[in-house]
Amino acid sequence: MENRFDSNGVSFTRIHNNATTVSPNFVKEFITENPDLERKTALVVIEEQANILSVYRQSVKVPGTYSRDIYMRKGGRWEYEKKDRKKYHQPPHPPVGSFHCEHNGLQIWTLAELNEKKLRELMQLIRS
Repeated sequence: MENRFDSNGVSFTRIHNNATTVSPNFVKEFITENPDLERKTALVVIEEQANILSVYRQSVKVPGTYSRDIYMRKGGRWEYEKKDRKKYHQPPHPPVGSFHCEHNGLQIWTLAELNEKKLRELMQLIRS
């Protein structure tokens, strides 16, 4: 979920469907070893059905806002696809009422509770 503002400054929320929200340390483990990206990242949203990953990070060009970098899964890796042109005034947050768990230091929020089998499947999907 993410908050957006239209050209008049009116806030609205963008919703990611069938998405999993994960903590910023996901970036270092699965995208790049560069500590700068992890440090700037607020949250990561994974849309499993579409193989899309959104990294919400502090904007370099517009301080006080957040940028969204979009990655696609290609050949078993998350590869940078493009940058969303919009800037976000607030970082995204895990959905209200979501289930939270931790796996090897990675914070994970999902809309459905994860048992051990579902957690293994999710981690396999993320890594593949």
